[in-house]
Amino acid sequence: MARKSRKNDTLNEITVSKSNFTINTAFYIRLSVEDNKNRGNSIEHQQMLLRNFVAVNPEFQVVKTYIDNGKTGTNFERPAFQEMIQNIEAGKIQCVIVKDLSRLGRNYIDTGYYIQSYFPAYKVRFIALNENFDTEKEDSNNILLPVLNMINESYALDTSKKIKEQATRDRKAGKFIGARPPYGYKKSPDDCHKLMVDEETAPIVKQIFQWVLEDVSLEKIALMLNESGVLTPSFYSKEKGLISSKKLIGQGYWNTFTIIHIIENETYTGDMVQGKSTKIGKKQVRTDKKDWIIVKNTHEAIISKETFEKVQECRAKIAKKSKSQNKVPYEENILKGKVFCQCCERNLHYYRNSKKEYLFHCITNYRIKKGSCEGVFIKQKDLFQKILFIFSKKRNLFLEKEQYLQQQVQSMRKNITLWKQQQTALEMQMNEKRLYLQTLYESLVDGVITQSEYKKLRENYQNEIENLLSEISCLEEIQQYHSQKIEHILKLKEVFQLEQISEITKEFADKFIKRIEVSSDNIVTVAFYFDELLNEIEVNDIE
Repeated sequence: MARKSRKNDTLNEITVSKSNFTINTAFYIRLSVEDNKNRGNSIEHQQMLLRNFVAVNPEFQVVKTYIDNGKTGTNFERPAFQEMIQNIEAGKIQCVIVKDLSRLGRNYIDTGYYIQSYFPAYKVRFIALNENFDTEKEDSNNILLPVLNMINESYALDTSKKIKEQATRDRKAGKFIGARPPYGYKKSPDDCHKLMVDEETAPIVKQIFQWVLEDVSLEKIALMLNESGVLTPSFYSKEKGLISSKKLIGQGYWNTFTIIHIIENETYTGDMVQGKSTKIGKKQVRTDKKDWIIVKNTHEAIISKETFEKVQECRAKIAKKSKSQNKVPYEENILKGKVFCQCCERNLHYYRNSKKEYLFHCITNYRIKKGSCEGVFIKQKDLFQKILFIFSKKRNLFLEKEQYLQQQVQSMRKNITLWKQQQTALEMQMNEKRLYLQTLYESLVDGVITQSEYKKLRENYQNEIENLLSEISCLEEIQQYHSQKIEHILKLKEVFQLEQISEITKEFADKFIKRIEVSSDNIVTVAFYFDELLNEIEVNDIE
């Protein structure tokens, strides 16, 4: 049974109000680099929506499709858009149709200019399908609401800039600016910009500094805090209701990074130190020390300046001693970031023993908490052998089925040819229906048929066209599915027809290995990047 189009409501709500038989129409399609991640904004999807719309509205005659691929919407210096503007000014285009308002542009003030001023000046109708936006609809004043919302958003960005400027002024005045105070402090109930000592956590901060002065390693400090059941800063903040997002609380274990963050924070000496990082785009980037905002003696100190300086000196001595030692450089870990403990799911530590052998082992029991993991230990050479064995089995399985898969490819190619023929036939039928619909529209304009007759006949033709569109869409989807399947088989053929891999190299690891898990009894599980392709062509996984 043919599927009913989900766009019916939108298509039927936008109706013709011009007296001309046809309207010279331009499709405008834009895809930015960021939009590549969103399948709904793909060029093909935009084209499909626009084609479906004009299929049931034959008065729109598409003269050209303008496509800006990989172009930002924040400005209008786009080749295809500028070409469309030239043709508008030459009188060749009477209507512009887009998938949604953001396809026209994301510079909201300029976008509003084109919709409210430029298009009307050249008597060009503008339609955005997703918002049901049509400049010729009677309620066009209401339809401008999305544009006004976009302009308001631009105003909000300006307001945000002013807020940031005020925050900088407050920082320079020694006021604390932030959602959560440093561990060991809390905000004053009378002034959220003033820090007070938190009697619950300040002693822990003091103890951490004291341990560093006593030459206790950072790993040992983290282990002692975990075994003592001391809440991490993020879990403590969660307990106090300062954090609600799971993404911000971590796993609840102290680590060396958290310890370093505390012992390097000069705020504990009573000086307000802010502006250590800034946001560039979507990333938080550390700023140079000269750009930090430091205001002296703004709150009660937890650590004396002398103690803080001594701790920094201890850290510097350890770093200097480490650099002065003659160390034999490690061989590159070609599996970096890919090997995990199956028990605790943490990265396995890469190290070299006294025999100069390279190994992977789980350090959770040494860094996090004793007894919290079953423990994993495997030599690099043994791990490499297991990876090669698993890869070889998958390769052999594919090669055993290669002849069968090749037959599948031939069969699918024949079917695709047949489906294309069927699609062409359906498209011809649809074009005939569109022609009938166009003739029907002309009959209405000439007074040959009444409005009620036109409405009933139009609805019948539209239903027939939508059913044909649905069948065409199904054929396109099945062709795309089988084309991808053919592509996957050919890719795997390229992978596995290489010479037999005899060793693990960085090139091999980067190209094929996605994730490795090792159990306490040295059972190795490998996820390859091509596993998904194997699953999609129904070649069973091999453990």
